[in-house]
Amino acid sequence: MSKYSGKKQQSHAEDLRKGRFSETGRIYHVTTTTFERKPIFNDLKSARVLINTLRKETPRAHTLAFVVMPDHLHWLMQLEASSQLKVVLQSIKSISSH
Repeated sequence: MSKYSGKKQQSHAEDLRKGRFSETGRIYHVTTTTFERKPIFNDLKSARVLINTLRKETPRAHTLAFVVMPDHLHWLMQLEASSQLKVVLQSIKSISSH
């Protein structure tokens, strides 16, 4: 809560999603972090799971470039036909978290 307004403040992530929409063929730069920014991807096996997950999303999103850091991912991708950004990101996060 803000000490000035007494209202619950929106998170920065929510602000970034305002006005976001999915458009086939559009290129997106996505940054996502690990839970509590734990350096999970310092472990090579974990990083490889994430990278393989990105490769499996090829039917829905074409990967142009990516950088895997210890606690986050930068992904430059292009949405393929009839794909929704939200669904692609949920899939990446779900598969790589297991």
